[in-house]
Amino acid sequence: MALDFDVFLKPSNKWDREYLKAVADAIRKYQPEKAEKIIRRYLSEERQAELNLTNTYARRIFRTALLTVAQGLETRLFRKDVIVMWASIASRDWACCDRDIDFNYDLAKRKIRNAFAGKNFIAVIEPGYYPHEKWESGDKVGSLISFHAHILVWDTSRSKLQRHQQDIRLRFWPVRQGDRKTGRLYHVKTLADLWRILRYSTKMPFQGYDRQVRDDDSIVQSHLELAPIHHYRLFRLLRKHTVWDAWLAGGEGARLLRDVRKAVRTVLVGSEVFRPGRPPRRRIRANLPKQTSNVPAT
Repeated sequence: MALDFDVFLKPSNKWDREYLKAVADAIRKYQPEKAEKIIRRYLSEERQAELNLTNTYARRIFRTALLTVAQGLETRLFRKDVIVMWASIASRDWACCDRDIDFNYDLAKRKIRNAFAGKNFIAVIEPGYYPHEKWESGDKVGSLISFHAHILVWDTSRSKLQRHQQDIRLRFWPVRQGDRKTGRLYHVKTLADLWRILRYSTKMPFQGYDRQVRDDDSIVQSHLELAPIHHYRLFRLLRKHTVWDAWLAGGEGARLLRDVRKAVRTVLVGSEVFRPGRPPRRRIRANLPKQTSNVPAT
């Protein structure tokens, strides 16, 4: 059956609500006099058109547009002569102390573009908060925030992507001892897999991470709840950026991201009806094939 966006996006919507409440509560705790003004300025539905990176309403619009436009990728990507893979990449120079967050999206995006030059890809940069991991930045000592990229990349063979993975491994240095230099490549086999990855990649940074090193030196990572001070510190950085600051693409992925921009703009200007799961009435110009897909809603 056709994918039901209401069902498919239910986990994301729940995550958005929890993030919004947690961040609003943190702002009220640490800036009580200006809290309501700040919340209206960055987190309210009436400011969604600014596409602030902390605004859950803007994120929902972007998420729906991304998944809707991605329908047209089914016949392009999932065929015999194309392989699609997904990886997460971190780098030591993207790591920050949460008491002195110094991260430059433009420089990180340039590093990714250089590493993936000539490849078809779409990527997003997001923060990973590790409250129990100590990190130093100058004279500041606090918890680790490890910015990282989730990257979808496709080519004509698995071997090409694996060789590329080895070629770029020296560009990205492990954040901590024992970490991999480049992320594992996971095969994305179906459009349903692709949609789940895109849904995951558009999540709000509501939870943090705990990292445990086992006796055999293997690393186990799990989610944990962030405290109000963690939400507040991260909010102070992210509010300076838009959704577009976190996303980038190359090759055929760049055409996809341009079409997402057009779809988002269409929603915000209200020039036509844009319903989740259906392409806009005015055809979005693209070289990618358009096709309604049947995928499971889980």
